[in-house]
Amino acid sequence: MSSSSDCDLKGITAGPRREGACVARGVRITVANRAHVLRGKDYDARILNVRTTRALHTRSGELRAHGRFVIVRLSIKNTVAAPHEFDRASDLVFLLVDKKYFGESREAERNPALSPFRSRSTALQPDETATGTVVFDVPVEPAKNLNARGSNLIFVNFSDEAKRFPTGTEPLEALGYIRLWK
Repeated sequence: MSSSSDCDLKGITAGPRREGACVARGVRITVANRAHVLRGKDYDARILNVRTTRALHTRSGELRAHGRFVIVRLSIKNTVAAPHEFDRASDLVFLLVDKKYFGESREAERNPALSPFRSRSTALQPDETATGTVVFDVPVEPAKNLNARGSNLIFVNFSDEAKRFPTGTEPLEALGYIRLWK
């Protein structure tokens, strides 16, 4: 998580590591701890469960991870005033572990048994809440540090979806972080 004087002064990225909102490098950052709800501009997110596995059982056999699959079950509430799909392109949620960003595994998210958000056939209506998963394929060593200080699930706003976080060059409006370690 990028820190700046605003985030440091509020004790979000330094010192007590509080939950809250701040601005870092011109981007509004909202941070919640794992057991709490992340209140974003477009949606609220809460982690229900995090688990890892070496392989997934699919209709066509077994899908093996390159390292470990990290499966995160989420509760998402649409807080905008219009229907909106959540994460249909697997580009709204990222995993930050060992200062490295991991995108979702589209291959693993094709497994309907996991109930991935990617496979939802309907948009979330305003104020509707849905549960589903996002799945990451993380190398073995970083997967061991999933609960270590600095590990976060990062959420991108709907309006920033096309900006290709974390490698895009367009400035983002906001990011949400759920700490996996606190």
